[in-house]
Amino acid sequence: PVISKPPSYPDKNLLDDDNDLLNSFSITDKIGKEDNLMANSSELNFLNEIPDPKDELLDPALVGDTDAAYDLISNVLENGLEKLDLSNRKLGDEFFKSLIDSIVEFADGDPLALTEINFSNNEIGDEGCQTICEFLITEKDTAVKNLTSVNLSRNKMKDRSVDILMVLCSENNQLSTLDLRGNEFKSKLAMNKLRAVEGKQVLL
Repeated sequence: PVISKPPSYPDKNLLDDDNDLLNSFSITDKIGKEDNLMANSSELNFLNEIPDPKDELLDPALVGDTDAAYDLISNVLENGLEKLDLSNRKLGDEFFKSLIDSIVEFADGDPLALTEINFSNNEIGDEGCQTICEFLITEKDTAVKNLTSVNLSRNKMKDRSVDILMVLCSENNQLSTLDLRGNEFKSKLAMNKLRAVEGKQVLL
């Protein structure tokens, strides 16, 4: 089957700033100050253990370009590639809703070769997160049977998304890594629930 392209969606605001997690840590202020290093050792250890998302530059030619995104998707699926990288394109919720439908139609109940998907920095909100998680749950034994890593970092997901993310972690046993850094979670309780997930590396 051929991946069909849905109607184009309105352009997003291409000037939105990224919410880079690095902004919350003042590493340069700590260098050479032993007292501060000791006082903030937990923050430094956290950074050493889990690399922060790369501060990649957006390619203006790709941002919001749904046609280019579908060309890439078609290439990945039709050639049985293991990695689908749509990062840094700011495509939005509506695009990913249509993308999921296209992937399910292409797979037609069979496992895809995909082991890793990267949807980081795409302005995915709670609705988009719900759609993606439901796809990863319902297709866990079919289309995404081989998927082990999902990157949803630097998007616009809020506390409302935590419940469906928890269900995803519980239901999809193949998934080993879920990157959620740089989103808009505010509730410490919600974040602690995600950190407490067993058997998976959840990056926050």
